[in-house]
Amino acid sequence: MKAGLASSVVVIAVVYIIIGGLVFRAIEETNDIEQRSEIQSTLRTFFNQSDDGLLRLDEVKKILPTIRKSYEYGVDVNEAIAGSNSSSSSSTSSFSNWDLYSSTFFAVTVVTTIGYGNSALKTDFGRIFCLFYALAGVPLCMLALVVVGQQEKRFIYFVARKMAFGFRENEQRMHLFTTLLVSVGGSVVFVYLSAVVFMKCEEWNYGEAIYFCLITLLTIGFGDYVAGWSKSTNGVWYRILIAVWILFGLSWCSIVISVCQDLYNDLIERTSKMAGTVGSIIESSVKSKVESISKHSADSSMSLEKVSSSSQ
Repeated sequence: MKAGLASSVVVIAVVYIIIGGLVFRAIEETNDIEQRSEIQSTLRTFFNQSDDGLLRLDEVKKILPTIRKSYEYGVDVNEAIAGSNSSSSSSTSSFSNWDLYSSTFFAVTVVTTIGYGNSALKTDFGRIFCLFYALAGVPLCMLALVVVGQQEKRFIYFVARKMAFGFRENEQRMHLFTTLLVSVGGSVVFVYLSAVVFMKCEEWNYGEAIYFCLITLLTIGFGDYVAGWSKSTNGVWYRILIAVWILFGLSWCSIVISVCQDLYNDLIERTSKMAGTVGSIIESSVKSKVESISKHSADSSMSLEKVSSSSQ
């Protein structure tokens, strides 16, 4: 694919993601703020009614659905109960799970098929829009990742040829060297070093950070660990870098698949040539053996004829 066309595909994909984030925000944000405000108000009213701090069982059963709903909308129950003054109440209720970054990040998880599940659409219109958005967005994103991967692959082959002084002309060894370079080098950058960053920023242990990196880049996306979702600990630029890391990490995965395919094709080609050479050797050997046997049989027949004629 030509460089100009490749750049256009990537730009279109990025614009598509941003537009998707804006649309998801416009659809979901108002409903999200209203629901959060209602949950906080219900929790405050309920717990303020209990002066002695004791709750009856029937009261607990009534409030359980609201507490479950508070988890779905990311409402901190303790903050909702403690926020009795008007300033804290207005600040907490005006917060939204569908700000610009969160909506754009959600669009990224849709088109990359990661789908963490920590954030879900609540309105019917948002769900319908998401279906059509994914139908066009998933293939567009896959194409953009392949395009980026092809450009990165060319650069990696260029670097590999500069580094591989001893076997530049041997294509099989070049493919093997490139596969190792991409696999090991990419793993160091996108998994092991990235895990160190996530471990520091998210306060995870190293095993949890490695787990998050692999689950994300394999597009499994369970949602039990999601980087950048705690809005109080890290800034917006950190969360933007996470989205960039996801996109480049997925393109790296496409490169790994591509170079492994090149290595496999080269191995099949060399095996076919070797099998053809061995087959030719066997065929010529069998042919010479058959000719030798035929010649020996002819000589034996002539000898028998001579013996028979002399005896007569």
